[in-house]
Amino acid sequence: MKCEICDEMAENLCLTCNSYSCESCFKFIHGKKKNQQHIREKIDLYVPIVTKCPIHPDNPVNLFCLNEKELCCSLCQFLKPHEGHKLILINDEETLKKENLTLDSISSDFDKVNEQILNLSKEVQEEIIKIDNLYQSTNKKVTDFFEEKRKKLLEEQNNLIDKLKNEVTKTKEKLEKYLSECNEILKNNEKINKGIIKAKNDKDNNLRRTLSYISAVNKNNKKTDLMLNHPLKI
Repeated sequence: MKCEICDEMAENLCLTCNSYSCESCFKFIHGKKKNQQHIREKIDLYVPIVTKCPIHPDNPVNLFCLNEKELCCSLCQFLKPHEGHKLILINDEETLKKENLTLDSISSDFDKVNEQILNLSKEVQEEIIKIDNLYQSTNKKVTDFFEEKRKKLLEEQNNLIDKLKNEVTKTKEKLEKYLSECNEILKNNEKINKGIIKAKNDKDNNLRRTLSYISAVNKNNKKTDLMLNHPLKI
């Protein structure tokens, strides 16, 4: 538990204030005359004493639910999970004894339950060992099986990759040749276009030159039509 004032490790519980505090904070608070009569309990427990209601933390515990065997506050008697349950004041020793709610009775029940959980723990550990052994043997079988499959699949994979590589190489060669022909036509078209522009601007019109350009254009157009109408088949 931590000190509710400075957040250091708590050393004391004031049963009057229902608050945990370290030594220095306890002295500071209870140094005042009106607080000097408060009941202090040194903390040396494995389980902290409950001072605040688990469900309504702003309220101090002042009741004990006999149905749920839990501490609670006054508000809990009107709300779930303690609504309608049998509640008693925490200082009602007579009722607690009648209900056999003592450390001796609790200790006896605790020992029985603890022994049962120890036996269950051993059984669970044995099952874990069995499962581990089963896993190891099954894992080896599965691994061996798929290793054999993997070898066969790897061989098939390599064969398919080789075939794919050959097909891709052939296809690329066709495409590169086709692209080269396209580029050649484009280069010729560029040269022809420049020549036509120059010939149009030349005042000395040469009929032979004009016919030569017409012939070149026609030749390139035939190549272009051939490629457009008979595309490369992959």
